[in-house]
Amino acid sequence: MGVLFHSMNGIRLAVTGVGVAVRWQRQLLLGLAALGVVLFLVAGLVWSLRG
Repeated sequence: MGVLFHSMNGIRLAVTGVGVAVRWQRQLLLGLAALGVVLFLVAGLVWSLRG
């Protein structure tokens, strides 16, 4: 889970580093972290159903 959070934070840093969405850094981080959690849960569900 930490790797997922770290990668989503890297996306936030890349986007804000080029000057896009600088005002929304916190919301961007929280949104990407939530997306990461959802993807993690879906992947776990798919993995558990397969076998």
